[in-house]
Amino acid sequence: MTEVLPPAADLRNHALQSVLRHLEESGYPTPPTLYVEDADGSWVRHAARRPVERRRSSVLAATTGAGVVDAIRLQVGGAVWLPASTPAMEAACEAAAAARHRPSVPWAGEDLLELAASSAAELRLVGWVPRQLWRRQLGRRLVDRLSVLAERLRCVPVVLPAPALLVADRSPAEIESAWRESTDNGGVGAPGPPVVQDVAGAVGSTEPAAAVARALAAMAEASARRLRPQPVHELPGGRRVGWWAPELDPEGSAGDGWSAVPREPTPVGHVWQLGTGYGDWETVVDALDLDDDRTASAPLLRVPGWFAADLGRGTPAGLLVERLARDPRRAARPLWVPNVDFEGVQFLLSLPAPIWVDGPGVPGAGS
Repeated sequence: MTEVLPPAADLRNHALQSVLRHLEESGYPTPPTLYVEDADGSWVRHAARRPVERRRSSVLAATTGAGVVDAIRLQVGGAVWLPASTPAMEAACEAAAAARHRPSVPWAGEDLLELAASSAAELRLVGWVPRQLWRRQLGRRLVDRLSVLAERLRCVPVVLPAPALLVADRSPAEIESAWRESTDNGGVGAPGPPVVQDVAGAVGSTEPAAAVARALAAMAEASARRLRPQPVHELPGGRRVGWWAPELDPEGSAGDGWSAVPREPTPVGHVWQLGTGYGDWETVVDALDLDDDRTASAPLLRVPGWFAADLGRGTPAGLLVERLARDPRRAARPLWVPNVDFEGVQFLLSLPAPIWVDGPGVPGAGS
């Protein structure tokens, strides 16, 4: 029996429970918890008290875009708009069931740091810089990428909130080789080779956290490795329309089409400078709705990169992207959805064109 939270006996909950009963009677797998977005946000407090594994297998019945964004941040597996139809609830239940099996990597606490420092001969941190850029562009996928790397290195995935992977007794050459192997074998999309930073003074220390903090600061000051411009393609035809990179390519090697680079950060992403390099630059702001004045006048709409990690039918991210794609205020402007995997591309093909995509599911990505 699905638990409905918050436990309010209003008409919305009765209607939702009727849909759930219909699914249960049909033998359809229903979520352990259905959260219902309410005016005071108490559903968020209920969800935050539950383990992340429980939230992933749950569904949100949403009324606002802000509620769906909260669901994404809390890693709620499925979502529907109210009033919810049976087909929409089926899709949300399927998304939640799929999210339930995603591996969970806990952040490293003091106990894990102390254990690593007491049992290793040497420690290194592995991650990407600038960290703020990659957190905003890839979000949870950075943690997934580090987990894949840890598996290749056959080491415990000790992940720090930076995020960065703490690696014991592995050389920089071994780390680089494992990164190449995981990339060649279809690993989660990520920027170029990671930065490897020695953690000096941690082994045998009574305060390994301080040594790790110094190493993170040194990593932040490291020079970012140049990422080749990443291609952006238009759906459904697959035409390449442009490129994006962390900074402008001084040699103009991105090729034909426009180039985009991130400028100052925003609460959800970045402001982007986009153009052909001949003085015709435009400003594009990462957004999750069309109510922002800068978004309303922009030549295209772009969703933030972290947002699309779980894009698909019935997921919170899929719910918002579909609303953006079908919003009449969008008119004929392209919708740019970054960081898309193969399943995300299949989902986007069902939405009104034009849609621009980049990411590991796009041909030529990372090349």
